[in-house]
Amino acid sequence: MVVLAEDMNSNVLFIHTRSPYNIQMYNDMLLKSELNIKKIMYLEGGPETSFFIKYGDSVISKQGSYETNFNLNDNNHHFWEIPNVLGVRKK
Repeated sequence: MVVLAEDMNSNVLFIHTRSPYNIQMYNDMLLKSELNIKKIMYLEGGPETSFFIKYGDSVISKQGSYETNFNLNDNNHHFWEIPNVLGVRKK
């Protein structure tokens, strides 16, 4: 699952988990965490979930897997075709 969040300092957070949490449970965990989140928006879940960041020499590449009533395993380790992309670049 990937969520978009905003913390109390107005920082934007993209948060990915591969664990098969219920959406409400995951949101509650994040709101109670030390991240000081004030807003959360669900973006995607299951094997379609992709999370890729490249900044300089650093790369973070993650894929989802488990999805209730669709993909009941943790075997996905590749990117699926995705319909939406959020891109950010420095001005």
